Formats: sequence, C-alpha cells, structure tokens
Amino acid sequence: MLFRPELKPGMVEDMIMEEGRPLPDNISEVLEETRAQWLESQRTTDRVIAALVSALDLMQERRKMPVFKLNPVESEE
Repeated sequence: MLFRPELKPGMVEDMIMEEGRPLPDNISEVLEETRAQWLESQRTTDRVIAALVSALDLMQERRKMPVFKLNPVESEE
C-alpha cells in the first residue's frame, strides 16, 4: 500500500469489497494489520505535520497587502 494518511481501515474494507478488485491471498491479515497500525500511523502523521509547521514557520502572523485603498487620496489636477 502507498502511504495515505487519510486512509482508514473502513476505507480498506470498502476497497476489498469492490467488484473485480484483485486481492492477495492474505487479505485478512493485511486488514488486521491495517486496523492494528492505524492509530499509531495517525500519531505519526500528527507529529510530521507539527514538525513541518514548526520548521516552515507556518504559524507566524503575516499581514497581507491591501487589495484596494480604503481612504484614497485625491490628486490635485
């Protein structure tokens, strides 16, 4: 399986039940392992995201430039 942090054991069950999907002989063992490892994979994903946010300084407040002037200055003509 590819790394997919949003993949939940119920989604794996749904994929198993799809018609015509080729399955390995040990699919019940794969599903059991998926269920057993899911909580720890969620914790790992949380730690990776927190590390990225910290390393990239994504929680720093940034001011956006105004799109338009609220108090336009009239030019002297």
